[in-house]
Formats: sequence, C-alpha cells, structure tokens
Amino acid sequence: MWYPGVAGGVATADVLVGNVTPGGKLPITFPDGSAARSRFPTDDPGCNPAAIIIPNNSTGTGANDGNCPLYPGVFMSNPAQGQHTYRTVHMEANGIFQGYRWYDVHGKAPLFTFGHGLSYARFTYSNLTVNPRVRAMTVSFSVTNSGSVKGDEVPQVYVGSPGSPPVPMAVRALAGFERVSLHPRQTKHVTIRVAPRSFQFWSVADHAWRTAWGDREIAVGASSRDLRLTTTDAPLKPAAEEVLDLLATVQGVGPGNSLNAKAKAVQAAIAAGRTADAGAQLVAFEHEVSAQTGKKISASTAAALQREAGRVSAAIGCRVTE
Repeated sequence: MWYPGVAGGVATADVLVGNVTPGGKLPITFPDGSAARSRFPTDDPGCNPAAIIIPNNSTGTGANDGNCPLYPGVFMSNPAQGQHTYRTVHMEANGIFQGYRWYDVHGKAPLFTFGHGLSYARFTYSNLTVNPRVRAMTVSFSVTNSGSVKGDEVPQVYVGSPGSPPVPMAVRALAGFERVSLHPRQTKHVTIRVAPRSFQFWSVADHAWRTAWGDREIAVGASSRDLRLTTTDAPLKPAAEEVLDLLATVQGVGPGNSLNAKAKAVQAAIAAGRTADAGAQLVAFEHEVSAQTGKKISASTAAALQREAGRVSAAIGCRVTE
C-alpha cells in the first residue's frame, strides 16, 4: 500500500482479506537502492552520504555536503551559503529525461516501474490496431480478465521516438490510459485517442510545437516496462504533404511514367480541393500497382506504394487505414 491516506489501515485490511481487489497504478518510479549509482535522475554519482555533516546550529558552521548538491535541505560546505534548496539544486541536468524517461534512456532497471500495480485478477491483451489520423492516432485493443475474480486494469499507451528525432526525445512516452473494470473471463475493447501533442516537440527556434514526423513504436501494456502489444505506424500529415511522400516513393518505379503521372494527378486534385477526384485517382493508382506486382514491381515496392496511397486516402478522408 502506497500513499494510503487516513483510511489506509482499513483499505489495507480490505485488500489483505480479499474484500477488494487492488487496482492502483504508480504515478512515479521507485529506484532500486541496491543498484550501482546512478540510480535515479537526481542521484549524483560523486555523492558520499557518509560524509554529510548537518551541524547542530543555525549558521552551518562545520557543515559538509558530501559533494551531494542534488539534495535539498543539506547545508553547503561553505556555511555562508546556507542550505541547498530547489533554487541551488540543478534540476535541468537531465533535460526531459525525468522519471521513467531517465531509466529508459540510460537502460536502468527500477525497483518498481511507472504505471506498475498489483491485482488478484490477471489480464491479457490482444487485437492491437492503430488508425492514423492527421497529426494524431487512435489505438484500439482488447483486454481480458483471465483470472477468477473481478478486477480493474489500467492499460497504458506509449509512443516511441522517431528514427531520427530532431531534438532529444524519450525512448517512449505515455500518451494515454484508461481504467476498465472486468469480471472473470470478460473482455472489453478499448480505444484510446493519441493526441497530436504526443507526436510533437517544442521548437526553441520557432517558439511553437512542431510534429516530429516518421514511424513510431506504439506500445500497449500494464506499465512503462510491462508492454504486452507493440506495432509501428505514423500519424498522417496533411494531405498536401502526405502526397509528397507518395511522389517520392513512386520515383523510378513501374512501367514508364504511368504511376508517376497518376501520383501527380492525385497531387493536382488535392491542390484544387477536388477530394472525390483525388480519391478516384488513388483507386486507379492502387489498381495499377496491383496489376504490376510480381511483373515490373516487386512485392516489397508494391507494399510501400500501397501503404503511401492508403495514407493519402486517409488524409483526404476517403478511408481510414489500419
């Protein structure tokens, strides 16, 4: 039981005797105190806690901070400077890599992970699908209570960084979660919308949020380290930008310039706002790719072309790709 409050005794007793099934999840990461330093984001490898001397006076005379500048409340070794506070502690040393993000980027194993929780029930995950949207995404999956008692689960969705991130980005970042209550053998289908901000970074140069485009690992699980389902996909760009990726993919592919001409026709229709025409041109493009697969177009190239065509279709609202 963690952070139980004034009713912690009763709550703990109810859990121990089985009156209720625990269903909480940790909003923080617990460090492993037995591990070699560094053990957590503000753990200074040069710190020697045994050398810390906290003087029995108000002036700081005789103080020794043990080279532990990351611990507020400890007198600085120069008594004239007083105690360390959150103003003197350098909290920006790790940048965005705080909490579970620090453990992930440094490959450290915590004692208890972010999002961790126990239950008398057992939960299995299945049927992961992702639906890219313009600058966003929806993630759907099934959660089944495979245990023998009723319980609550909190499935979590994490988004990984692109292959070549424009700025330092988390290995994976929490993008959404939802609590579900399940009876034994019951299954619920869960859909979580991943908002545009989950794919963005703050541009210091532009003073604005910008999308980091590219494929991302989408992971679903019971905690930041207990990931049960994974796939890879990318949020859609606006149609006028998405069609540029189609044009880049089609260069030098297929019989003559037929596919390139069809892709340019799609681009022209999008630029003119003729959505229905763009959709019809995309259907013709996909049909030609299918007809030439195994003849003048390899299967892998055809798959890449069909994927890009499908993304353009989704961006203009003709259909949603999965």
